[in-house]
Amino acid sequence: MNLLSLALAALCIVAGFAGKTAIAADTVKISISNVEGSFLFGAVAAKKGFFAEENLNAELIRIAGNVMVPAMANGDIDYTLMFGSVVRATLSGFPFKVAGSFVDSPTGALVGKTTVTTPQSLKGKSIAVSSFGAGAYVTAVLTVQHLGMSPNEVKLVASGGDAGRLAALQNGLVDAALLNPAAAARAERLGFRVIARSYELFTFPYAGLGTTNRKLTEKPAEVKRVLKALIKGSRFMRENRDETVQVLSDWARIDRQSAADYYDATWRISSPDGSIPEKGLRLVIEDAKGALKIQRDVSFAEVADDSLVKEVQRDMKIKGR
Repeated sequence: MNLLSLALAALCIVAGFAGKTAIAADTVKISISNVEGSFLFGAVAAKKGFFAEENLNAELIRIAGNVMVPAMANGDIDYTLMFGSVVRATLSGFPFKVAGSFVDSPTGALVGKTTVTTPQSLKGKSIAVSSFGAGAYVTAVLTVQHLGMSPNEVKLVASGGDAGRLAALQNGLVDAALLNPAAAARAERLGFRVIARSYELFTFPYAGLGTTNRKLTEKPAEVKRVLKALIKGSRFMRENRDETVQVLSDWARIDRQSAADYYDATWRISSPDGSIPEKGLRLVIEDAKGALKIQRDVSFAEVADDSLVKEVQRDMKIKGR
């Protein structure tokens, strides 16, 4: 059994929104780390038929970031929406690039026990994140840094999706958790307190399209079709609140009010065009360099290739940022 098969057996496939596709559509496997709001633009692109319009049968596959890296390197998956994991993997020597950004700021809020009265009282405490190297992990690290502490002064605990992180907080397994806006609202109703909202502290690309250098070189037309579908999905999200809230509610299996809370808190940080913000990317690079103990300079071109997304923008007559 290959690596992807093992991962899917343990973590499950999320492909329910593939929808109807044209005859002989090309199948593309796209990894995500959860079925929550961070990757909603991908779910919208599938549910509303934007992949099908590009003659693509897109399978959204839920796997952890540390499984995604070898799976994509081996060709078991074609693309990922885990932006931070791609940057780290690239700096670790994997032949990957990010090709577009669709969530330009972190969506998380750091929520803790009532005994965590100030950011500084987090020192020595444990914080639940999704998986090491994934977006929630990077967000937690940057949030702690922006609160004036070193990540070494806290303990980051891999706890899965938002439900798992909230459960870890409720059960006293951690002192705080990095949660999406809907889960943070639930936590507040349960008596926990918001310590900081990451998207109010800093910006950096949180979710976007990543793939292999080989895919970019050998199948640029396919990459452009994927980018076009995701841009359509992201633009639809921004312009159609009610339908998008319903997609999120169905996809994440959360109540409509929670889906609306998430949407209202985060839709503005979604990208209308897929452009990769260079200043934000620098933050992700610096975080990865610190984690990997890299001292040398790392250029934009080493981890990102925005040539195809710029072509798609021209094709769609969209002015990129």
